[in-house]
Amino acid sequence: MTRADRLSRVLLEGGDPAPVIDALRQWLDGHQECTDPAEAVSALGLPDMTGIPEDPCQRTSGEQRRAAAARDALQHAGYALRIRDAGEQR
Repeated sequence: MTRADRLSRVLLEGGDPAPVIDALRQWLDGHQECTDPAEAVSALGLPDMTGIPEDPCQRTSGEQRRAAAARDALQHAGYALRIRDAGEQR
């Protein structure tokens, strides 16, 4: 199982997000030019909304879980980005 698979599983299963946030922070620290949380999510292979219907009523239960994981991944990436940017201002 790859690192991306392990991190994705944490999000899909609702586990402790600390390893996901740590991975995002590490990636963002190495990519100071990145200002888009979605770019970090994509770079780490975390769940995103690719292939998931926009209308929640048209989603299967699996797509509902993937959409929630994608939302969480994006939220964690935004948090990691804010942490990085706050550290740069000090």
